[in-house]
Amino acid sequence: MVMQGKLCEVSGQYRREVKRMEERTEKELAAIKKAMIYELRLFFDDREQTAYTKEEILEILDEKALELK
Repeated sequence: MVMQGKLCEVSGQYRREVKRMEERTEKELAAIKKAMIYELRLFFDDREQTAYTKEEILEILDEKALELK
């Protein structure tokens, strides 16, 4: 009976730690997404061109993605 209680305690601690890690990861992903959007904003703000076609935007995004590798 003592062993089973200890196992439940360890299992509960593990679940709490996993949940904390997931929350931290979600917060980190949200921060990364915000940084990426801001980086794109700065990129487009720096350029003289004020209008873009869909194809131009997709090409720019593809180039940016390749730079990250």
